[in-house]
Parts: sequence; C-alpha cells; structure tokens
Amino acid sequence: MFDRMLLVLDESADRERVVAALRPLARVEHAHVFVVLTIPFLETVAEMPHELSSNLAGDDEASDVYVDALVASLRAEGLSADGFTTVGRSALTIHAAAQRVEASLIVLPTRPYRRLEALIHFARVPVIAVPLPTAP
Repeated sequence: MFDRMLLVLDESADRERVVAALRPLARVEHAHVFVVLTIPFLETVAEMPHELSSNLAGDDEASDVYVDALVASLRAEGLSADGFTTVGRSALTIHAAAQRVEASLIVLPTRPYRRLEALIHFARVPVIAVPLPTAP
C-alpha cells in the first residue's frame, strides 16, 4: 500500500526520532524510502558567494553528506533507500518533492505546525506526523 515513502527532515536535533518512526513501517510495507533534507532558502542565498569558491564548503554540502550517510545506513539495515536535498521548507516544497518521487506516504516531524497543517490540506497522499518533544 505504501510502497514509496518520503521521509522529510530538516535541521532539527530530533531527526533520529522521525527516522526511527519510519523504519518499522518501511520494513512492513517493503517500501522504498526517499530521504529529503530541506534546506532553508535564505540560508542558501546567504551562502551563494561561497558557492563560487572551490575552497569553502557550505551547509548544502554538509546536507548532502548527511543524506548520503543516512541512505547508506538505511540500506545497511536492509531497506531500499535514496535521498536528495531540496531548497525550501514550505508545504508546497514538500508536496513537490512527494510528487517528484511519486510518494504514497509522507513522514515528517510535527514542527513547524503551520507547514504540517498546510501540507495536510493539499497533500494527495497520507501524511504521518511524528510528534517531537515540545521546547521548554
């Protein structure tokens, strides 16, 4: 039923909680997992001058390394997985990523709430929101 799962991550310190919630479902469904790490647009614009230099590595390179490592970890656990990064964190960006990979399920953290609420309104596939601890 859910054979193509989109796992949406951001810079949250609770990434592992979202990944942990996805693992058992992906195993049961024998799903292909698409890991997408969202990068803030403004942060990307601020780093653009550095992109022209081959000497400096920005957050987008670090994001690619993180995604590659997570995909390798999921594959080592016997899951089918691929990954990519995308600029933007809006519900529309996530929806576009889901369409790009033909996802049958989207898994993401509950925060930010406005993004989740917007995604639920126009997503054409089920959305699982993984609760994160509330900030003190």
